[in-house]
Amino acid sequence: MSKHKKIIRFQLGDRVAEKPKATFIPNISKWKTNIVAKNCTQRYGTITKLIEKKNTNGIVSTYYKVSWDNNTTGEHAQSRLCFEFELPQVLEDYTAQLYGN
Repeated sequence: MSKHKKIIRFQLGDRVAEKPKATFIPNISKWKTNIVAKNCTQRYGTITKLIEKKNTNGIVSTYYKVSWDNNTTGEHAQSRLCFEFELPQVLEDYTAQLYGN
């Protein structure tokens, strides 16, 4: 029996936002700056598929396929996503953690 309790946080059709991430990349090549800039904007989207992946230890983790509002899709661990309505609080907590407020 597994010690880990599987948590399914999001369901199909849920509106989500990508959690903030550090965007400073030292010594980046100039030809990569456009790619980084494109991926540094805040993204919002809709869950389109739930995916379960097993790691090398046999632990199953839940991933989600997200259809972003900018007409792209991505596969993300649930730890990288939050509900769209939670984003203001997540941003506040993130900046407080960065700047020690």
